[in-house]
Amino acid sequence: MTKLSDTQLVLLSHAAQQIGGSLLPLPTTITAPRPAINKSIGSLLKRELIEESEVADNKLAWRGDGEAQYGVSISTAGREAIALVAETPADESSISPVEKKQSKAALVVELLQRDNGATLDELVAATGWLPHTTRAALTGLRKKGHVLDKSKRDGVTCYSITMVA
Repeated sequence: MTKLSDTQLVLLSHAAQQIGGSLLPLPTTITAPRPAINKSIGSLLKRELIEESEVADNKLAWRGDGEAQYGVSISTAGREAIALVAETPADESSISPVEKKQSKAALVVELLQRDNGATLDELVAATGWLPHTTRAALTGLRKKGHVLDKSKRDGVTCYSITMVA
């Protein structure tokens, strides 16, 4: 992966959004001094992440050579560097299925759907949330339409979902 500075990332992202992919005019979010920007543009040119081409509009020119004005625009390698070009895998069968990471909220719902439900301590241990955060999550589930039931297990309040929204 190509390592880029923040300024270079902003320049490439800005160029990718422009018609024709021009880096100029510069985005207003760049506050670096012009010499620093020129250094970043020079580095991008050396790495072939941007390309020079002759332009007629002075606003798009980054340098001049006699009467000719040259602008810079993002190259295919530049788009790949900021991950705008989708990579096609060589062999579809070599792709392993991506396991979707379970969210903590989904984990809470799963624990509450068990036959014996879950205590607040079990939910806190499973999610790493603080008790008040866990109670707020239970309130959020109620607001989403889940029907929660409270019962006692060994003298401890146990929550369970009786009806899923």
